[in-house]
Amino acid sequence: MGYNIADLPEDAFLHGQSPLPKVSQDQAPLFVEKVEYSEKYGALWYLRGFKFPRKGRFHPLMTRDVDQVKKYVKNWLLFFGSSPMKYLLPVFVFLPLKTVAKRWLMLYSDFAFTTLRSHYLDPKWYPEPIREIRTVLLKVFGGTLEADRVIESLCVMLNAEPPYCYRVQDILQELDKKNALKRPYRELRRLFNLLSERDKQRGWKEIGFVVSLFVALRFRKEFKECVRLLVPSSFNFDESDLYYFLLNDTAGTEDGYDVMGLTHSQRVKLHAKL
Repeated sequence: MGYNIADLPEDAFLHGQSPLPKVSQDQAPLFVEKVEYSEKYGALWYLRGFKFPRKGRFHPLMTRDVDQVKKYVKNWLLFFGSSPMKYLLPVFVFLPLKTVAKRWLMLYSDFAFTTLRSHYLDPKWYPEPIREIRTVLLKVFGGTLEADRVIESLCVMLNAEPPYCYRVQDILQELDKKNALKRPYRELRRLFNLLSERDKQRGWKEIGFVVSLFVALRFRKEFKECVRLLVPSSFNFDESDLYYFLLNDTAGTEDGYDVMGLTHSQRVKLHAKL
């Protein structure tokens, strides 16, 4: 029995790229029976031996490229969230966007675009939660080359990393829109603290401090507009989401992610029912 290496069709790619070249021998591909398009779910991957089709896109070269951009962003956020930098963050926040902040955005958008552009997809191939995020962010922040590139790159990252996409879905289901519109900083900190409680293996509190402060001080108006536009039901889990989220190595252990606030024993029981 051999490997069936599959990818999305050429017309799925935003810039019309050909599918990526086949993986090398030291990169283990998935057992893919077929890939289908669904109007509601985007790309559906039917994997040999699994109960449900999986959403997103899977390719070792894409995973490698996404990992580069993800580490770049994470390291900067952890840097500004650490002591003593977090006490100096307000100084950086209030710098004119035409200087340091804009320069950093230009550098990051160029890096993300150069690294990930071959993975940009026609939005119809993304799962519903990613399409919703993309639509809202483009309406609020889109219109410039840098912003559009950052948003498209974020979509690629979420599409390539289902565990992170599931975390976004899980936390956005907890969003209190009324409180977010009234007290953006408090609501963001609450959500990141909740994420930190459920995901014990990552430094979400430090990242949450940076994101919450930056949004509250520089993008308060835009954040409120995003909250108004978001459709919460777009982030609800279906059986496929829960099946793969609970099947994930970290989510299936006692120190893994407490999806929906469930304990390890509750997660095991839920997965058995799917």
